[in-house]
Amino acid sequence: MSEKEFKPFSGWHEFAEATGKRGYEDYAKPNDEVDRETYDHFLNILPPATMGRGYFQVGEAYDSVEIDGKWRQTYMTFLKEGDKYYFLGDLPAGYIREPSGKVHRFRGHLI
Repeated sequence: MSEKEFKPFSGWHEFAEATGKRGYEDYAKPNDEVDRETYDHFLNILPPATMGRGYFQVGEAYDSVEIDGKWRQTYMTFLKEGDKYYFLGDLPAGYIREPSGKVHRFRGHLI
């Protein structure tokens, strides 16, 4: 897995202008650290599909993946750990990605 990068909300607009790529997933990669503005933006655009202590998934499905022979919708996933915020990528409802890249059901804080 690549190194984590810090991706501030303001950088997303600059990235889009420079590259023509407007999707957030083009700008930020799984496990990148983000700022609170990014976390709050995605928390407030739709009611969360899934939400727990310091963890939420944006309320509209992004894609779908097959896990254990079943197709599951994926959602943009964010985590707050202490005073840091992370974009974890697009994951099925209730799933989370560890810094190692392993995906599993969310059971608590990871980072």
